[in-house]
Amino acid sequence: AFQQDYAKHIKQFLQLQLLHTPHSGEILNRVLPDLARCGTPSALQAALEAVNHADARPLLPLIQTPSLLVFGQKDAITPPRMGEYLHRHLSDSELVLIDKAAHAPFLSHADEFAEIYRNFIEKAV
Repeated sequence: AFQQDYAKHIKQFLQLQLLHTPHSGEILNRVLPDLARCGTPSALQAALEAVNHADARPLLPLIQTPSLLVFGQKDAITPPRMGEYLHRHLSDSELVLIDKAAHAPFLSHADEFAEIYRNFIEKAV
């Protein structure tokens, strides 16, 4: 669908991600022009295909870097159970679930996301 009409489908995608966000129209108006300006990103199809063929789960125990996992409670693309799985398999991870957020909490809950990120970085330093 993204290849056929990227602007239309990225708008629909973002509308779903911002469904429970009070200022969703304002956020869409800010980010959509830049996202749609150049059409479908050339790497999008390759990335989607790679996701279908890649399974990096066996590598998770090898990751020793502090990891922040931020998931939206309403995310249907990468649901919270995926974050819980990662948290169980990454030895130095922190899982944060943002209530009423979908797949893009950095957009829909920008202030809350920024605070979570800032706290994580400050603990790491």
